[in-house]
Amino acid sequence: MNQHWVVAELEALAKFVTAPADEVLADPSTAFWAGARLLDGLGSIGHGFRAPISRAVRTAVDPAAGIAAWPEVFHAYRPDDAGLLLGVYAFSENFCDTGLGSVAHLGSIVIPALLIAAQEREVSGRDALAAIVAGYNVMEYLGSTINGGRPRMASQLKGFRPTASVGPVAAVAVLARLAALSPPECAQALALACSQGGGLRRSPIGPTAAIRIQSGEAMRRAVQTLRLSRAGIVAHPEMLRAPGGFFAAYQDGELGRPSLPRVGAAGFVASASVKLDCTPHTLVTLLDAVRELIRGADGAPGAIDAIDVWVPVQHHTISGDPKPMPGTFPDGASHVPFCVALAAVTGRFLYPSVIEDGLSDSRATALTERVSVRVDDQLTELFDRDPSSWPARVRIGWRSGAESELELVRPASAGWNAADTLTAVADKVAALANGEAGSAAALRDRFSAVSSWPDVWAQLRSDPLTTVRHARSLRPGGRGRHRVRRHPRDRPRSGRPAHR
Repeated sequence: MNQHWVVAELEALAKFVTAPADEVLADPSTAFWAGARLLDGLGSIGHGFRAPISRAVRTAVDPAAGIAAWPEVFHAYRPDDAGLLLGVYAFSENFCDTGLGSVAHLGSIVIPALLIAAQEREVSGRDALAAIVAGYNVMEYLGSTINGGRPRMASQLKGFRPTASVGPVAAVAVLARLAALSPPECAQALALACSQGGGLRRSPIGPTAAIRIQSGEAMRRAVQTLRLSRAGIVAHPEMLRAPGGFFAAYQDGELGRPSLPRVGAAGFVASASVKLDCTPHTLVTLLDAVRELIRGADGAPGAIDAIDVWVPVQHHTISGDPKPMPGTFPDGASHVPFCVALAAVTGRFLYPSVIEDGLSDSRATALTERVSVRVDDQLTELFDRDPSSWPARVRIGWRSGAESELELVRPASAGWNAADTLTAVADKVAALANGEAGSAAALRDRFSAVSSWPDVWAQLRSDPLTTVRHARSLRPGGRGRHRVRRHPRDRPRSGRPAHR
């Protein structure tokens, strides 16, 4: 196994990844956090199953003896192809939670990896929660190192997407843990996964844009990487820190210095920002500020004269460039003034249906023209100085001449505890399913009890999240952007996947 090749950092990560579940979940809140992340990831995957990019990718993947790509459990695929599909479903509409330090979409990798592993061997709920903790912590640690230094988001602005860069390593951590690899075997698998990253950020805006498959490609590489590692393929002895190694390849500016994950603490699984807006994560704090100002104002949204927004330069570089008035869902979800205006006139989280309906809302389109987005040097300095910050400032000018202003240092969800996070996620998932997957209260109850599940895959095969999603996705027609012609592969057949 060439154990002497693996440096101390990888050894420490491997010991964390392979620690006993009772030690990983020693803090009672950790299991609750992981249950919230599981429900959030499943909600994003189930919703994304029907997206145009998901249907397009399914036409390029052939069914085979293997495992299912949940929530559709009637077809089987090779495990690496199932990983591709699951990752695509998860990120199809940019609805996965996000690490504030890494800016990586953690759930779009960790939860698909769990669904792969849970079909290849029996995985209890408690083991699943410990694997989620391992995946989140490894992913955010590596992502915050390459993308959370000074200046923040330097790797991302250079052109690399942190989700694709560190995703294969996090997925391998989940798969290796649930395959019961020893710490040395796990360390070598993690090192090999470091050579499998990639994913450039530059991409067009559109329902089938290349960026939407990158979580899936990271998953595909992870499944292959674990098998290659177990076959004896070895990585460089200093893969993380050596010149030309993992960190150096993605580095631009100073590297971040997050703490190594620690057994017994929730760590990064507790700090990821919940995505309640189907937009780039760069908009999350400013949208929270807009909604807070609207809730605290006496005037109706129609009394707004103008909205001014200030953000760090990194956020403006990614999301602040001028765009024509949006006419499609992808255009609307990435159009900062439109999203600001829509949040102001509705006071709602920007779920896909809210954005879609907002395209024809004359109040939102009229206000869009009176939204300005600017760079603020003090916010940039704060963003670079504090790796946990994600600041934005919003000022609303009212037609009465009054002004309302609010600056937030980070998204509102960053202050929630585990119970509040699970509640918010349950509301989100119930809304995405139009209530057909059960009420938010029922979802919350089920996923607060994951520790008691004897077999995760058996539970999910019969969960309303699966059965309703599958039935709805296969109905002919549909509304708006979901009116996509069915591919023969999308029709159910009898039987179940052949498990390995």
